[in-house]
Amino acid sequence: MSFGSGDPNDIPDLIIAVNQPEKHGSGLDAYVSYNVVTKTTRTAFDAAEYSVRRRYQDFLWLHTRLTENFPLVIIPPLPEKQVLKRLDRFTPEFIHLRQLALEKFLVRVAKHEKLTNCDELKTFLTAKAWELTSAKKQTSGLINKVGGRIEQVKNYASSIKIKNRNMDFVLMHDYVVNLSEKLTQIDRISQRISKDQSDLMDQQSEYAPVFLNWANSEHRLADSLTALSKCVDKNNKALKELVESRDEKFGENLHEYVLFTESIKTTLRKRDRIQVQHDQLVEQVARKTENKRRLNKQVDASGEKMRDADDTVKAEYDKWNETKRSDLKATFIDFADRNIVYFQKVSQIG
Repeated sequence: MSFGSGDPNDIPDLIIAVNQPEKHGSGLDAYVSYNVVTKTTRTAFDAAEYSVRRRYQDFLWLHTRLTENFPLVIIPPLPEKQVLKRLDRFTPEFIHLRQLALEKFLVRVAKHEKLTNCDELKTFLTAKAWELTSAKKQTSGLINKVGGRIEQVKNYASSIKIKNRNMDFVLMHDYVVNLSEKLTQIDRISQRISKDQSDLMDQQSEYAPVFLNWANSEHRLADSLTALSKCVDKNNKALKELVESRDEKFGENLHEYVLFTESIKTTLRKRDRIQVQHDQLVEQVARKTENKRRLNKQVDASGEKMRDADDTVKAEYDKWNETKRSDLKATFIDFADRNIVYFQKVSQIG
């Protein structure tokens, strides 16, 4: 993320960048840490700039805390452990993609009105290594606990039938499932094309030295063979740029929104759980005449909670949908532009 100057009114009060990846250790103990740079004008921070090193597990801790403390917020997704199957997690290409995805996660969190001022984000961005370790110890076991709760919510939501589910959320769920399936298919096709083109580059790279050696023994064909060798090199270079841009600009953006759909599904399941609890109280009131006044108060309170949950989830979904439309539009336009550039380069070869 750029820290460039510009109109002061357009500069956000919290700017985050992830850079300078560094590998530590070897074998099973190996991991990569990243430099997280923060610049801010917020009075809640003690300094204007921070630089801390964080590894993937630290990002996972932040994501887990946000999931626990903001159950009805659509939490931006973290990149998965393995982004592209064809890349080893310690290759420069993989580390670069991971760096971009981690920065995008932090930027999205910082831009979210309910997440941007939370203590967990501030701790992540500013704490020294030992301070973050201490904070993580205070929540030891939380990752497994939250993971278990999410599974419980999934199992619970799938095992019950909700009566009179709000149609807005039925349509919301169906749309997200449908979008996830489409994006997943496109993502798989894109990765398959990238793999095929990477294999093609490896095979075509063997042509160039053969043509050059041939040119040394065929003087009449030397110019043509040398030019052909250069054409192969130029084509491979253009193809490599296309594959790398597809992974970085197209594939990563699509995959992020696949993960986003899972976050939305989890939020919708939590919202459903609140409605189930409300419906159960309503049924108790219907079955029992005694203590009806006390139960009615609980019904009113749970109804208010359910309405608040509905409003929160709808607002979250609307904001996400707006961002999604803009991001995917830009992604597909960029994808088309890069293919045009590639074919322009190829057409000029020779």
